[in-house]
Order: sequence, then C-alpha cells, then structure tokens
Amino acid sequence: MSSQPNPINQTNPTFIGEFDAAYLAHQPPAIQHLMAMPVDGPTQNDLAGQFQARLATAQGLAAQGYLIDSIIMVYGWDPYWAMFYRLAWGIQSTYLGTATPIPNSTNIADFPPFVAPAPPSTGSTSLVGPDLGNGFYGINGDVSGLSDGEPYPDPNGRGTFTFHRASNPMGVSQWFTKAS
Repeated sequence: MSSQPNPINQTNPTFIGEFDAAYLAHQPPAIQHLMAMPVDGPTQNDLAGQFQARLATAQGLAAQGYLIDSIIMVYGWDPYWAMFYRLAWGIQSTYLGTATPIPNSTNIADFPPFVAPAPPSTGSTSLVGPDLGNGFYGINGDVSGLSDGEPYPDPNGRGTFTFHRASNPMGVSQWFTKAS
C-alpha cells in the first residue's frame, strides 16, 4: 500500500471518481449495499435516521465478520478523500469493533474488484456414495433413473459400478457394487 498521498491526484476529479469506483467494486456486495444507503437527508430528522440505519447495518455486518471502515461506510466520506487525509495527517484508523488497522492508500491498484469465493465443493459428482464395506457402496443423490443391474461409470474415475434395487419387507433397498 502507498505510504504517501499523491498530490497530483487531489486536483484530478476524473482520478478521484475512478478511485472511488474501484474502492466500491473492491467491497463485497453486503458492504456495497451499506455504502449505497443514503446519508444526505434533506432535514435533520432524515439525516439522523439515515445515519442510525447505516450504523445499525454496519454493526450487524461487523458482527458477521465484515471489516467496516466507519468514516467511509457509516459516515459517508468519499473514499479517496478519507484515504488522502489519513495519509497526509498520518492517521491510522481501525475497522469498526476491531483493533485491525485500515490500510491507507490512494493507489487504485491496491483495490482490485471483489471476487466472490467459489461455493464449497460437495466433493463428488458421482451417484456412488461411500464405501460401506464388503463390496457395497451407498447412494449419493437421485438414482430414480437407474434400473436394477445397470452399469454406472463413475465420473470421478473410481471405475464402473453396478446399481442394485430390491424390494423387501421393509421397502426398497438400493446400493452399488463395484463392477471393475
């Protein structure tokens, strides 16, 4: 992160707008929503209510583990100017409710767009479930399209299995055995 403000940028409204857009795009959607909440009500009552709504939302997000820069996200300061003045005045702020320091920078490159984490993998795309022992394998998903005795090539590379379905006094039992 940059340690000094760039004085050239302070007079360039195009850069400031680009920086603010990059800062916003760097935030997760919940924070973007918080930052989109109004902070400029036409009356004192509107202004106070809007601030209280932003503060309550910010506190809820902080409780969920989001990092909240109060000056920008609650008070509604422009991101560039908040960073600029922190750097110019040597101020080190912390995220709401934490001792974690807020990195100060007026460099757009320090704020890449937010990329949502990939959803957790279920670990298997196969209908063949876990090894139950003695050559039997459980079911992992909907096997209604398979017939008794039908071979099933495992998409995860574990080989070919045979699907079994049998009626018994307790209902219907379904399982796989390894064919190869």
